[in-house]
Amino acid sequence: MNFTPPRIRRRHYVAPGVKFVHAITSNLIWEVDQRVTLGTAVHEIAERTGVGIGQVRLVTERGPVTFLEDFDEEDPVVSVVLLSK
Repeated sequence: MNFTPPRIRRRHYVAPGVKFVHAITSNLIWEVDQRVTLGTAVHEIAERTGVGIGQVRLVTERGPVTFLEDFDEEDPVVSVVLLSK
């Protein structure tokens, strides 16, 4: 009998000191003060900007963010693109 092994879920984190800024206005949305998961960061950004979680897109110098990476000293600023409905 074939079976699929359990999927190991890895959480990705945002380190303290990382800043999330609005991509168009360059206004500071949030500066992380303690280590949080990337999902928590997106939720916090959505709350602070008044949009839904699905409307938040993150971009670094390397391009669009996937949820398979961590943010630390190498990515001190992350741009936030807010999609309209």
